[in-house]
Parts: sequence; structure tokens; C-alpha cells
Amino acid sequence: MRKQELVHLHGLLVEVTQSLVDEGTISAEIKNEYVALDTNAYSIHESKSDHEEAVLFLAATLSATLEELTEEQSAISAP
Repeated sequence: MRKQELVHLHGLLVEVTQSLVDEGTISAEIKNEYVALDTNAYSIHESKSDHEEAVLFLAATLSATLEELTEEQSAISAP
């Protein structure tokens, strides 16, 4: 993936994360862990590997968290 595409994906994942935090769907702790990586989605001068690390963190964390929430909701609604 080219750096420009990676930076764009990074920005999208940050927006999704912020939206889910604002809705209360996921914990703000996830956002805090992301901020600790110290790579902003709009810091285009950061290295490609820094953006890749942030993208992988956000994608993996969001995926695991949302999967867990889905499983909990399925267990609650199961007869």
C-alpha cells in the first residue's frame, strides 16, 4: 500500500474510532492507547511505518472490541 493510501486509511480509522467513543460504543481508553503511539493521522511527514503501526493497532483493536460487543449482544438476545 502506498503511503498516501495508508495515511487516508489511518484518517478514516481515527474518525470511526472517535465516532464510536462519542457514541459510548467503545471505551475512551482505546483512543488513549492510540494517542500514546504518538502518530497523528494528519501528520503526513511521519514515516510510512509509523502510520502502518497506527493503522494496524486501530484495525485490530476496533475489530476485537466490536466482535466482543457483537458476541455479548448475541448472547443476550439468544432464546
